[in-house]
Amino acid sequence: MKKAWIIGINIFRQLLRNRILTVLAIFALGLGGLSVFLGELGQESEARLGRDFGLLGVEWIGFITVLLCHVVLLFEETELKTITMLLVKPVARWQYLLGKLVGSSLLAALNIAGLVLVLVLVGWWRGYGLASLPFFLAAFFLLWQSVVMSAVVLLFSVLASSVPACVVYSTFVFFLGHFTGNLVEWMAKLNEGLALVLVKGLYYLLPNLAIFNLSDSLPLGGENLKTGIALSASSFLWPLAYGAVYGAAMMLLAIWQYQRKEI
Repeated sequence: MKKAWIIGINIFRQLLRNRILTVLAIFALGLGGLSVFLGELGQESEARLGRDFGLLGVEWIGFITVLLCHVVLLFEETELKTITMLLVKPVARWQYLLGKLVGSSLLAALNIAGLVLVLVLVGWWRGYGLASLPFFLAAFFLLWQSVVMSAVVLLFSVLASSVPACVVYSTFVFFLGHFTGNLVEWMAKLNEGLALVLVKGLYYLLPNLAIFNLSDSLPLGGENLKTGIALSASSFLWPLAYGAVYGAAMMLLAIWQYQRKEI
């Protein structure tokens, strides 16, 4: 585990040198401006609009971060052959993969923390307070979603034969992971037997990313910004447990495939 952590720190520093933060910083500033613009349109709903679009940006910036991280690392492995220089050292393949997960998760945490700070400052400037425990909890669960997606993207980076294939597969899973629950409900209402079975298969196979979005359940809007949290402990423990189990399963699959892969 110590070697994996050291590899993760080095990968984190390497990703910082690749200027990924520059693109995402521009995205964060643009999102802050969009929140202000939407707040002007919403008038009395400015706090809720600022919060909702802010958390949507947190979710997106987390996914884009882990996707860019693994795409950059995959490109360097396949085109620049940097992986051969690392694996000649006494480093196991599973330690390298775990290090990639640690490095991408650290960068996602840094980007999300920066965006949350921008949103809090925008909310303070506009006169509504986002600096509350519910808002930070919602952002934390979206960070946890990014860690899970990092494990998924890591698996695709091992399985895919090219960078575009990794991007397509990961983006497809990210989008579909938000709507599989709705698809199951629609197929059940339509009473389509075979389609319902297929959709249920996707529901259990793909990550259920909707459970990490707590913005509709937490008291984050308007006058309720500083009220207590009206949720049971299970509402928080279930996403944490689900993310840990699903992420671990993706990592085990990635390690298994990477052990079989010829470098």
